Amino acid sequence: MKIKSVFLFLIISSLFAISLSAEEATYPKPLGYVSDYAKVIPSSEKETLSALCQELEAKTTAQIAIATVESTHPESIDMYAVNLFSRWGVGQKGKDNGLLIVVAKADKKIWIEVGYGLEGIIPDAFAHQVYLKQLVPAFRKAEYGKGLLSATTTFAKKIATESGVKLSSLSSLSQSRYPTQAAKPSIGKRIFSTLLSLLFFAFILIFFGPLGLLFFGMGSRGGYWSGGGSGGFGGGFGGFGGGSCGGGGAGGGW
Repeated sequence: MKIKSVFLFLIISSLFAISLSAEEATYPKPLGYVSDYAKVIPSSEKETLSALCQELEAKTTAQIAIATVESTHPESIDMYAVNLFSRWGVGQKGKDNGLLIVVAKADKKIWIEVGYGLEGIIPDAFAHQVYLKQLVPAFRKAEYGKGLLSATTTFAKKIATESGVKLSSLSSLSQSRYPTQAAKPSIGKRIFSTLLSLLFFAFILIFFGPLGLLFFGMGSRGGYWSGGGSGGFGGGFGGFGGGSCGGGGAGGGW
């Protein structure tokens, strides 16, 4: 009888341990500056966000990370953000100049966690205003990428200003949002450019033959006539440095 009781106790203990482990929150690994596990950020906005965060780190050493997950259950959004921040080590070690935005899609919750080194630049009150005025309105329309881009731009601009640097990504964003007529090439210039291109094609074809076109990369994306990208800032995402946070921050539901 005693053996049966011990055996029953072991079974119950094992089942209880399994149920506890099933209730533990899961923490994904970072995929870059933007870890979109919930699949809510359009690719174009994800690329823009990554480029902005990359330039910000290159010029100020501050790191902004964005993580979207389905749920933070069984943890609250703020506790989950603190734990994820610590696990990833957002920011530079010794500087603690990181900022993490966590989005839980199914829970409809957002949290902005700020490292010790950025608390003077991004205080909780400022982060709360960004959450309230930029993230919530966009998220209610399911415009997750737009809201995150707007919030990240605000944070990056403030950090850059305090650091005394200018971010070219911000200028590009401003131009794309507010295009002007002056930025559009005139009809005459477009005709001249087209004629020049045709003459160049003809010259290559006559003197070098069809292989000349391949040599000069006329048909390839990376050839002579391909559009230039935004360049690079330090070779892309190289991992987080090991910063820590104090558990403050701002956020809530939407």
